[in-house]
Amino acid sequence: MNRRRRGWLLWAGAWAWLVLGLAACSRTTPQMTLPYHTPPAAEAATARPPTPSPTPAIHALVTPRPPQVLGSLYERRLLSVAWPRRLREGDSDWVRLRLEVDEQGTITPTVTAGGHDVTGQPVQIPNLYETHHIYLQARLDAAGLQVEPTGTARVALQPGQPVEVYWTLRGHAAGSYQAVLSASLHLVPKAPGVFEREFPLAHQLFRVQVVNFLGLSGFWVRLGGALSTLLGVLLQLPDLLALWERLRGRGGKGGATRA
Repeated sequence: MNRRRRGWLLWAGAWAWLVLGLAACSRTTPQMTLPYHTPPAAEAATARPPTPSPTPAIHALVTPRPPQVLGSLYERRLLSVAWPRRLREGDSDWVRLRLEVDEQGTITPTVTAGGHDVTGQPVQIPNLYETHHIYLQARLDAAGLQVEPTGTARVALQPGQPVEVYWTLRGHAAGSYQAVLSASLHLVPKAPGVFEREFPLAHQLFRVQVVNFLGLSGFWVRLGGALSTLLGVLLQLPDLLALWERLRGRGGKGGATRA
């Protein structure tokens, strides 16, 4: 009996040790979790702020103006150019540049004026009359046509006063000619030591047609017209004399009857 108990106790103890050993083997050893450290290069990359995209500079989008003009008031004017559409060979005609005050913006040039084409555009004159002498400079060039005066014309501007510049065109041969009229503004400071300024105002291109009559120049056409008029008067002279005698006869009879 004691042997049997001992056997059971041995079997029970062996079974218990076997169960405990299996449980110990099946239990996983816990892994130690290490704290995560960011590499130095990665830390520098994450800490660096994003580079902003380049934006265009403001001064590149705005047209620069001279310092004398910034912040100043402007005088509104209308610049108009008138030129002849046609010229008779040997004759002359005029070209006009006008710069008139147009504060209300209501002045509009006429399309034609006395056989001349007219174009106009608004311009702004810096109101610097107190500190500068302001001049209008203009030049007319026309290859193949005689232009007077030649060179650059210069006229002083006064506040609120219109100015005009005239040229004379003369054509000596029939054909189509192109003319160029350029105008600019010249600012001359009254104070010494300040640079002069010049600003373009207009650059007008136009064509002039020089024509003749049966190959004759304007002089011979006018001379022919005068001779034709004189010939017509001579042909009508006998009739005019007869009419004069008739009127005199009626006047004499009337005087005799009254006597």
